[in-house]
Amino acid sequence: MALSVDEWCCWPSGSKLELLNGQLIVSDRIAHSRLLLSHILRGWGSPAAIPFAPLSLWWKALTEVFHLPAYIANEPLLHQGEARDWAENVSFNPEPLQHHGHWRWAYSQLRQDLRMDMYRLEREQGSLGESLGGGFVNRLDEDGLMPDLCFYRGEPRNRLFEYFIDGPPEIVVELLQPGSEQYGREVKRNRYAAAGVPDLWLLDVASERIDLLHWAPEGYQQQFPDASGRYKVSSVPGLTFFPDRLWGGERESCRRSLEDSLFQVEAGTPLRKGRIPYAGKGIDETRGLVKLQAQLTPDAISFDDYIYWCPEAKFELVDGRPWLGGREGIQGLLGLLLKTFGLLEVVQLAHPKDWVQSLLQIQSEDTNQEKRQVWWRAARQQAQFLRDHFEVTKVAVAGALAQDAPLDYWSKLILVLWDVPDVQKPYISIRDAMGQMNTDPEIQLIFADHELSDTEAQVMASGWIEV
Repeated sequence: MALSVDEWCCWPSGSKLELLNGQLIVSDRIAHSRLLLSHILRGWGSPAAIPFAPLSLWWKALTEVFHLPAYIANEPLLHQGEARDWAENVSFNPEPLQHHGHWRWAYSQLRQDLRMDMYRLEREQGSLGESLGGGFVNRLDEDGLMPDLCFYRGEPRNRLFEYFIDGPPEIVVELLQPGSEQYGREVKRNRYAAAGVPDLWLLDVASERIDLLHWAPEGYQQQFPDASGRYKVSSVPGLTFFPDRLWGGERESCRRSLEDSLFQVEAGTPLRKGRIPYAGKGIDETRGLVKLQAQLTPDAISFDDYIYWCPEAKFELVDGRPWLGGREGIQGLLGLLLKTFGLLEVVQLAHPKDWVQSLLQIQSEDTNQEKRQVWWRAARQQAQFLRDHFEVTKVAVAGALAQDAPLDYWSKLILVLWDVPDVQKPYISIRDAMGQMNTDPEIQLIFADHELSDTEAQVMASGWIEV
């Protein structure tokens, strides 16, 4: 059943997708993770979830949670009618789910003020370091948090990768989500303390309160500005913060002068020249070649899987479907949420008749080779098209089709290309031509000479077939 705009608008500005203790935490609450999973299942349907675990585990989950007769679960195709009759008669009373926060305009405005003033400080006065806004991941061991703002100075304390910053930044700013303030004051504060983040600032917008916390071996200690309202940041020598300027009056950071900015640099402070360089991508591309797998019970998510599969925290609704990072973003997000909760809890988010209908359909398709034959014909036709029109000399099929794995909801026809002629922008031309053909199944092109590392090529080579 499609979601309405009113239902989807519960997700406030600044909602985050964070990894903590092996779980995907959405908008500062595990209850919000469950709500988002429910929204995805409603918008995309139960068939979208089934590829993330063997069919036998889904049947086992229905048996343990709803007491599906074991003989049906063991041989569902032989007892299709009984399975459907059983599901129709299950009494299903799902737990009511709701978002526990409340969106406030002041929250977004204050966050923007902080980001803009820090940005202007870097650009107009020179750099003591650099800042990153909300949505950028801070890796702390196996956890991935999304501060509303962090300020970092690079090695040896931290390193900037293309997709995340590794290690404790000098300053972390967290705006406490309305309704989830305790999560920030306890859970996230403890995590930042364990990582040794020198300065943690917790802002409660509703009460116009800021806690300036400085790290010490015995834990964070509360700090205060001096009589003139200045707070000198000890982790960044030369940087002064004016917390009293956060509250009251017309805060228009885009028009504020440096004289009344939230941040200032003391005269004579040595400034950094040039940007802090990337330490690399920081992402294991081979993760995309291995499907996320859920278990009956929660299964810890690794940071490598999180940083590869988790989409940008941009909550959108398109045609009644949640849309975060496009189709691939929803695929990754769904897999991470299934690992967070496990199938025993996931099956309770939709009526058993939905699961039974989807499972029976998918299981029937798995025993029918007609779909695979259609895909192989499409692969050969596209390979010939690439040879005839673009002089590509070598094309191979990779992924589920080449590995004789089930063709599921998320499967694509993956074609790997080698020795593409060295002409102007050949990759753009080929992708444009293929995109205009509106083929079914969906085709993913991989240009092996330019888009695969040696490691990825070795992994894929064990599972591709030349056509």
